[in-house]
Amino acid sequence: MQQQAMRTHPVAEQAQSRSNDSQPTEGKREFLNNGISKRGRLLNGNPAGDPTTSPRCGARSKRTGQPCKAPGVRRPDGSYSRCKFHGGRSTGPRTEAGRARCAQNALRHGRYTAAAKAARAEQHTKRRALRTKLKALEQQILALEAKGTKWPI
Repeated sequence: MQQQAMRTHPVAEQAQSRSNDSQPTEGKREFLNNGISKRGRLLNGNPAGDPTTSPRCGARSKRTGQPCKAPGVRRPDGSYSRCKFHGGRSTGPRTEAGRARCAQNALRHGRYTAAAKAARAEQHTKRRALRTKLKALEQQILALEAKGTKWPI
């Protein structure tokens, strides 16, 4: 019997050739171990370099209880905080301008602010005073008409 040469599928050949190429050479391995590999710019002022060496976020998942493995975000003072998805809790506004902006956050229409209530109360007292004057004038007119005198228009 004649032995036939085993043929492999072309896709399997490509996969085999890729697996041989994927082994890093000594120079590549050294390049990656030094942490100087080019992985693109990082967000939020983090230094360029390998993000896998950055401190982790560590926020706990409600579902699994496992810590978040995303790189933490660098603060201006150089320390690290939570990742861009977890952010950490707000500590509130620090300046007077920030506090004023924060006070305006819940304002929807301004009808019940102290200034609006005071303006409505002032208008109400003016209307009440006008109403009493109008009633007094009507009574004077009725009294004049009852006497039979005509009042000038």
